[in-house]
Amino acid sequence: MEENFTDLSVRWGLYSYVQRLGAQVATVRDKATAISTVASYGAFVALRDQLLATGIECQLVAKEIISFCGSWQWSERSSRYNEIISQFWLDAGRQPVELHTALAQRITEETERITQAERELRELVSAAANLTSAAYGIRLQAVVLWLTVISVIVAVVALVVAL
Repeated sequence: MEENFTDLSVRWGLYSYVQRLGAQVATVRDKATAISTVASYGAFVALRDQLLATGIECQLVAKEIISFCGSWQWSERSSRYNEIISQFWLDAGRQPVELHTALAQRITEETERITQAERELRELVSAAANLTSAAYGIRLQAVVLWLTVISVIVAVVALVVAL
């Protein structure tokens, strides 16, 4: 009996982890939205660091979770206690709920959704960073142009004074 609760706890822990990962991706998305108005270097570095950590979890750990949900270990070990017969479900004329099968399906769907959202967010942040870099580059070009004009004027004045 204890092994059954351990298996269920592990699976429920994976489900909770996927939920936390979804909240983490949402937090990064909110920070990216906030940065869009204040595009400072420090803000982009902080966002990059958080996006990198979230990306590692989404791309690596989430794929392992999906793999585990579809593995024989998930289905074989849960077959002993998969059906949970709820009187409510039976009274409604529905079939018994297969908890572990439904949990595996929900974890897989949620993990795929979160991974896709993280990938899209990473692409958007990358595009925003590139546009911000281009804007700073244009601004820097304008400053360099004015410094060049001032340098030429100073050189002409120095040449006129020297003659």
